[in-house]
Amino acid sequence: MKKAGKALSILFAIILLTGAIGISAMAAPLQFTDVPAGAYFYDAVVWAAENNITNGTSDSEFSPEDTVTRAQAVTFIWRAMGEPSPKSTSSPFSDITNSGLYYYRAVIWAKEQGITNGIEGGKFGPKDTLTYDQIFAMLCRAAGGVSLGSQWSSQAVSWAQSHGIADGISFSAKDACPRSDVVYCLWKQLSNTLSDDTPDKDVQEEDTDNSSKEQDREDGQYTGAADLTGARAALETAFYNLVSSIDVSAYNIESSALEALAADVMNVPGYENYYGITKYWCPEAEGKTAKTLQVWYQNYDLEKLQAQRSAVSRIVSEVISSGMSDYDIAKALHDYLVLNCAYDSRYYTGDIPSVSHTAYGALILGTAVCDGYANAYQALMEAAGVPCQVVTGYARGGHAWNIVQIDGQWYHVDATWDDPTPDKAGYIRYDYFLLSDSAIGKDHSNWKANYSCTSTKYDNADLPSTDEQEEQKEQAEQEAKLQAITDYCLQAAADLPLNTQEQLLAASDDVLRENTYSYIYFDSSQYTSSELIRAFDRTREAMALAYPDYKLTSIDSMSYLINRLDVREEINRRTELATQERNQRVTEICQIIQAAIEGSSTYQIKCPVSGYTFSEIRLAVNTMNKDGYSFGSYTSDDYRITSYSSASVNILNYKFQ
Repeated sequence: MKKAGKALSILFAIILLTGAIGISAMAAPLQFTDVPAGAYFYDAVVWAAENNITNGTSDSEFSPEDTVTRAQAVTFIWRAMGEPSPKSTSSPFSDITNSGLYYYRAVIWAKEQGITNGIEGGKFGPKDTLTYDQIFAMLCRAAGGVSLGSQWSSQAVSWAQSHGIADGISFSAKDACPRSDVVYCLWKQLSNTLSDDTPDKDVQEEDTDNSSKEQDREDGQYTGAADLTGARAALETAFYNLVSSIDVSAYNIESSALEALAADVMNVPGYENYYGITKYWCPEAEGKTAKTLQVWYQNYDLEKLQAQRSAVSRIVSEVISSGMSDYDIAKALHDYLVLNCAYDSRYYTGDIPSVSHTAYGALILGTAVCDGYANAYQALMEAAGVPCQVVTGYARGGHAWNIVQIDGQWYHVDATWDDPTPDKAGYIRYDYFLLSDSAIGKDHSNWKANYSCTSTKYDNADLPSTDEQEEQKEQAEQEAKLQAITDYCLQAAADLPLNTQEQLLAASDDVLRENTYSYIYFDSSQYTSSELIRAFDRTREAMALAYPDYKLTSIDSMSYLINRLDVREEINRRTELATQERNQRVTEICQIIQAAIEGSSTYQIKCPVSGYTFSEIRLAVNTMNKDGYSFGSYTSDDYRITSYSSASVNILNYKFQ
């Protein structure tokens, strides 16, 4: 019966012993013209070609710089493992349904072994280009390592670096991994995993001699077939809860292997010695089966650690809401930390307590120095599901800050330098939020980080500091207030009577005179005179656009005046029409009087002019009496006209005096 949870690295050893793969002590010559003998991947290509893991792209070319698909990478690993048959014949991925595909069985097997989980949507993405972190993750899982969840990429890279898989190559996690490096990494994994004293296959695969194994355990001699996955989980749980004596007897793991596993577990990717361990050891001698792992932790107790973890959970639940992007999360947690933690100025006097170097100091006590800020930010970000690491370097002295992953790219975040010293309540700045290597390199240097921050997307974002935000807020509020004044005036104009031509024509003269202008009064409890002054020009322009016939005037500190040009125009039109009618009637009166004078033969004449107003008659009389007036053979010197009523005028005709 096969052992459950067996590490896949054991299978590598089986294949080597059974002759499926043979690692050459010295690389044989190659027929590929594009693989020079001095290339770092030369031995790897020889090995891959000899064992039919992958051949060249032609008889003479290997094409080391060509990209590799995910399907090809899984097939390489499957071939290196001796092409084992998967348990199932049905593909778990919706985009792999053709059983005739060269990689069909390889992908099913890899899924069963936990080497790959596919991509989103239940797909495998066979034609997607393989990246460095993907090949590292596959090899890590094949060797029994952990590369899961939101941290899978950083865990895989850390594993590859710690196990020497990435030695000799230059890479970025999300870059496409070429054929040369895929074969090189696979070759490095096998050479690092296999050894000449690997246990026999029957011991590895079958429990054929249980009595012998039990005797070995009684003697304390390590028998192999360790449950590395179970041991890892046990260590992680115990470290998390600060357990000092960890029982590992159930996992059948050799003492030195246990210590190596402990070293791997305690160094969480991006955070060396994550659990604060000062010393650990296995009492059993090397080569013996481990029973316990003894651990010493730093000088903080479980109560403080649990308080810190509770604070992280509370903060994340309060600050982060569903639907927030990774950028929003990074900014929200950055803001929380800056607003709720003050830099411990005791650093400058040399009496700073050790707790200020911890996340506990930053999150519980509200006081920390740079590494306390950085540890706290990492704890918050990781709890929110965003990859984050602590980096150390130099910035006016030894310094710590973070790098975070946003949309697949890494950026620097220095919350310490975004928090003013001495502390300024309610103040945030963003001078060191999401910077590239080149941007932060202006005053930070010599940092150690697992990832390069090459994206400059946010270098020139220039997010406003709290002061700038307050200024912008005040400007926005003032703008809104000024706009409210304008809107109020436009509404007042809309509510005025006689706002159509029909209404103007139908209005009486008195109504027109009453509406030649209108006042707009403002409440002094809502607006100040200075605000009305600032709003006047914009309001006048808006009024002119919306109501061209209205002219706005400011007459005092708390009111505006609207002059109704349309009403005045109607009044003028009516006045001009009345004048024309009056002049016509005056002319008619003059003609009546002229006819009376010319037709008379007496000195004194009474001329009837009924049907006209007295003012019209007086205007006609004054017109004809004016010097220089003449008609026919008469001039103003030949007569004198007087009016006493609206019915007639008296005429003295001097020609008959």
